[in-house]
Amino acid sequence: MKDILVTLNHSNHTEQRLEAALRLTDRFDAHLTGIYAERQIDYAYYGDVMGSVAIETIQRQREDDMQEVEKMFASATVLREGKCTFIADRAMGYQRLFAQAAVSDLIVSGQHNPNDPAPADAALTEDLLMRSGRPVLVIPYIGCRSTVGQNILIAWDHSREASKAVHEAMPFLQAAEAVNIVSVVKKDTKQHEIATADLAEHLARHNINVIAQDIVRNEVPVAETLLSRLSDTGSDMLVMGAYGHSRLREYAFGGVTRTLLDSMTVPVFMTH
Repeated sequence: MKDILVTLNHSNHTEQRLEAALRLTDRFDAHLTGIYAERQIDYAYYGDVMGSVAIETIQRQREDDMQEVEKMFASATVLREGKCTFIADRAMGYQRLFAQAAVSDLIVSGQHNPNDPAPADAALTEDLLMRSGRPVLVIPYIGCRSTVGQNILIAWDHSREASKAVHEAMPFLQAAEAVNIVSVVKKDTKQHEIATADLAEHLARHNINVIAQDIVRNEVPVAETLLSRLSDTGSDMLVMGAYGHSRLREYAFGGVTRTLLDSMTVPVFMTH
């Protein structure tokens, strides 16, 4: 993992997200690109309604916000000369972000916080996952521990998405101090069908020691079971596949993924 991208904006928890990305940059001796990401505004469309003075005020405020974040990035990376790059491309907006994401090993994004006066775009994580094809590490808006990825929990169900997430997360798994696998299985699952056994054996061949657990599914929702297991194991990262239902709307996650993203307590590493 040598190329990490972190999304930045003028939200309250951007600095926490940058700090987490910098810790990963140091851990993997990687290059960090910070990109100031915001959706474009069609000022010509809104001009007749808002008036030129209001438009100029918005443009000036957006420019001030970007410059403030750039200064924060420069201050945080001053001792990492040549290892960090800042990008702000107003002309291309999110298109520049998606292009940069496609050539990154990992994208560090933020959880949506509806109570933030300048919240991260609620759909940005979904857009990045669906359009870039790269793994995304979502940082909770409440912040995270000083360690990220030292004690990892894998949510496993034999699916394509889960398999892709595990293999994309291999640098984290190989560097972790502890790895736990959990699968929520049906009540009538036979011993030879235990979901975690195959994955545990596979990871052992990569010199990764794991503790595997299959939890019988009951009336407790799967997402709540995973959140409980995160707490029980003291994990500082969850690795899981992101499940989408494109027939419902262009970028919409399924129930388990959506609940975890809304209620996450630790960084979540996802792929699609």
